[in-house]
Amino acid sequence: MKHKSQTLLPQSEVILFIAGFYIRIIFEPFEFLYGQQQFMKDFLTMYAGFIIKGPIPKTDYLLRIIHAKNLITLFRKKENLEFILYVKNMKENRCTTFHHISSSQLQTLFRKILLALLAKHDGFLLHTSAVKINRLAYLFLGKPYAGKSTSMKLLKSSYPPLADDTGFIRKINNDYLFFQTPFVEKEHWIKKGWRGLALGKLCFLRKSKSFHLKKIADKHDVLHLLMRQFFTEQEHAKKQTDYLFDFVKGFDEFYILSFAKDKRKFIEFMTTHAI
Repeated sequence: MKHKSQTLLPQSEVILFIAGFYIRIIFEPFEFLYGQQQFMKDFLTMYAGFIIKGPIPKTDYLLRIIHAKNLITLFRKKENLEFILYVKNMKENRCTTFHHISSSQLQTLFRKILLALLAKHDGFLLHTSAVKINRLAYLFLGKPYAGKSTSMKLLKSSYPPLADDTGFIRKINNDYLFFQTPFVEKEHWIKKGWRGLALGKLCFLRKSKSFHLKKIADKHDVLHLLMRQFFTEQEHAKKQTDYLFDFVKGFDEFYILSFAKDKRKFIEFMTTHAI
């Protein structure tokens, strides 16, 4: 199905298409018009790349955003902590949140929603950077400071960046696809969108003085490396770990990529070794 980007104008309802899921957002009337318009403007700007229009085949999740006339808080006197309600009526396919929440709280809510959807539909979240090469998604993974962001930035002049920190992988019709996340990342300039891409290679990074690409033959080694880059929540851990096992079993393009901080040579190397 083809989708068109939606004009960023205040409206009562929008559809987000994220990781192959249709998420319907309903904005309830807000007592203060300016406050509602500002909230919607910020929302539509932040999630612009995932907004679609036109008829959709289904609604995978319904998020209703309402105005709370009476702000509900919880105060713990002993710890001197005060909590503000940010979501209610959390169910399998719907929940309600409020105009008063921050963009960070909304990101947390979307993360919770999307992890639950992925847990039911052959998907998971990885800590990864990524670029687009020959219409395929190439992922760069590794421990902190391994060079995930560095690799993406070294290649960006020739290959469009897809991610700096996180990415979704889903199995759809027996194919593994990469999807961008709607989450705020360190490199906020990366253009985000709803389209999925077939996977090219998953590269586990090692800093070096030269360039080398070695395929990982032992799937146990792959699984050990991937588990370090795998995000889930306790309630979904078993199911998504099973998805990860199936992914390692069914996909074969896992590599150790040794690289140096040389832009020209890195681009030439990836061009030569692209699928």
